[in-house]
Amino acid sequence: VDGAIMTGYDKDSPIEAQPYLIDRSNMDLLEERTRDFSSRYVNVPLLRILKEVNGKYRRIAIVGTPCQIRSLNLLIQNNSVHFESILKVGIACSGGMSYLATQEYKRKKNTESAKMYYRGDGWPGKNCLESAERTVESPHLGSMFERMFSSQVFKNPGCRWCTDHFAEEAD
Repeated sequence: VDGAIMTGYDKDSPIEAQPYLIDRSNMDLLEERTRDFSSRYVNVPLLRILKEVNGKYRRIAIVGTPCQIRSLNLLIQNNSVHFESILKVGIACSGGMSYLATQEYKRKKNTESAKMYYRGDGWPGKNCLESAERTVESPHLGSMFERMFSSQVFKNPGCRWCTDHFAEEAD
């Protein structure tokens, strides 16, 4: 592929994620900032970046959740995207959360300005809040964040009705 669209940490926000186009000019980001491109438990407007790259690349890969892949397929059906080929890489998803969950978790841990890493250090791994001052890690299983996620309180309403947790419409 000439480029890949995927989700990464928003360098300008301690909470939000953003879509990235990774191509030959910036592929070193994946190695330099590996953790910034790991799991995100929030909705990200991944396909918004398509407007910028539509028609500029011949072959593109898109790494997305089942709902993002489904939306991409609708854009393809409507001839709204123009690439020679699109590789759709689907990731498993059990539902996205509102950013309010991350904000509340960070508030409870007294780390409002920290970066939130939802996973890391194997499976099921750890939740990690990382700032210049300190790092707060918790094993994911049984953590406050896992309880918040599992409670469904912060789950995005549309995710409650999803039946495609494994991106079956992807390649």
